[in-house]
Amino acid sequence: MGQPGKLVVNRRQLLTGTAASAAYAYASAFFTGSTQAALIQRPSMLDVTLEGRIEEISRQVLSFAGLTVIEFQVMGRKIWFPCRQFDPYIPEFFPYPVIETGDMFPAPGVPSHPMMPCRIRLATSPVGFLTPQQFLDTTVFQGRQESGFVGSQVTVSGFFDVDKPDGAILAYGLDVFPEETVIVGPLTGNAETPNGVTVCGIPIQLQSDKRLIPDCVEGQIPVFLNDHYLPMKISSARLPKAAPTGMAAGELPGNTAVEGYYGQGFFHATRFVAGNPGELLPGTPDRMISVDRVRIRDLGNNRFQIEARGGLAWRGLLPGATPPSISIYRIDIDETGKRRARRKIANVADIRVDVPGMARWRIQKGQFPLLPEDPAAGPSGAWLRTPPERVIIELSGPAGQAPVSVECATDWRGA
Repeated sequence: MGQPGKLVVNRRQLLTGTAASAAYAYASAFFTGSTQAALIQRPSMLDVTLEGRIEEISRQVLSFAGLTVIEFQVMGRKIWFPCRQFDPYIPEFFPYPVIETGDMFPAPGVPSHPMMPCRIRLATSPVGFLTPQQFLDTTVFQGRQESGFVGSQVTVSGFFDVDKPDGAILAYGLDVFPEETVIVGPLTGNAETPNGVTVCGIPIQLQSDKRLIPDCVEGQIPVFLNDHYLPMKISSARLPKAAPTGMAAGELPGNTAVEGYYGQGFFHATRFVAGNPGELLPGTPDRMISVDRVRIRDLGNNRFQIEARGGLAWRGLLPGATPPSISIYRIDIDETGKRRARRKIANVADIRVDVPGMARWRIQKGQFPLLPEDPAAGPSGAWLRTPPERVIIELSGPAGQAPVSVECATDWRGA
């Protein structure tokens, strides 16, 4: 991939291990700190994972051989997270740019080495991603007192040099969120007033900060969702009451699930899914496809697994009717950031129309082959040998009407 003498590495390669030696070489070169030194395979560089709170984020970014390095602290340990492109170019559709560093060590005879992608994963459902600028933003989140992501939970994936126990951990992956907090329980208030929406008696406020919005939220505005993951009028959500004699448990509204964090008397929700359909929010399109999650796992042996689910709105659709078709496509980006033609992965077979005008869809641990390389696609053709990082979920249209779709990043996991 890339130009002669250059090596391009992206997140999927890191997770599959196909670039493990390249990442290892990069870490070694980084810690060597010399532009004249050849890349040394140092046995002292070991893979590590840390989970803890961010104690401090440096506002003075470091510079090393043309890199920008974010520095922060977890458990008293210094973490370095290098990015080549600190601010100018992170395409909206591709939150982790492919980074080429063939000119980083220009000394004659010194081989090129890869630069880690700027991957800062936002631990939300669906998955989201942060730019380096958002990670460094000092604006205080609603209901919190600390600056930006200081005090937030983070999982760091990186390298540690056992020969330098006082040195920094070199990170290649971050998973961050202010708090890993959830509520699953009955909806106890549905009034459209400042303190009117409660779950288990806990007041809920929707979190509107763009730093915490998942990747494929329609319109990038958080809303209350029903049990089909569609925008709902919250005042129409049923509240649980004592079940009359003879009422089956299944007729009671299900539990509401809320993700976010608690602070200053409110639970600040980044995701709110009610336990019943209620009424769709006024202005919801007659046809709409929604996504709750898309999880991808590399199974090895040229196969990958998809676990995905969501809902759809279709005015006039009745239970028992033949549902419309849903297809899932992969999106690939070449090393210049250009989108390649989408490629179909599969049709969604499990679609249940259980409420007038709404349906649920899912792919439950579906296994699919990786596509053969496409020489005509150039360097990006090899990317077909890895699971997709982005997908399009497309809902068919009636005769003469165009389909509707939603695009989102996948929650991508290694084998």
